[in-house]
Amino acid sequence: MKFSPDAYATAFLDVAKKHKGKDNELTKRFLDVIKKNGDAALVPKIMRTTEQIAIKRNGGRMVMVESARPLTETQTKELKRHFTANDKIEMKINADLIAGVKIVIDGEWVIDASLRRKLKNLFGNEAAIEMRTTLT
Repeated sequence: MKFSPDAYATAFLDVAKKHKGKDNELTKRFLDVIKKNGDAALVPKIMRTTEQIAIKRNGGRMVMVESARPLTETQTKELKRHFTANDKIEMKINADLIAGVKIVIDGEWVIDASLRRKLKNLFGNEAAIEMRTTLT
């Protein structure tokens, strides 16, 4: 790895800011540089990092909303009301939650209102021990 994903992402965004309107050409040349440096395997990580930095620069946040089952349109609208237009909200179904939602903001703040967390808090290690013995 010649450069870190953060370094690539920051460099790309800085150049893109100076050369607006040439996105396709810049992206192609950027990918060529990454390949030339032998870092092609990092492209997915570089893309995610670029998106995260761009959103933060615009005053937004990365928001991941996991729910046990799909949210209704009304629930989705109510949830989005609590965030800004600059925030990127991703929705994901996670049946392991059993019920409820889990919201992660910028990979740091976690709001876990899932039944799984409540059961884990209620039964603690006993539930973990029982799950282990059931699986073996």
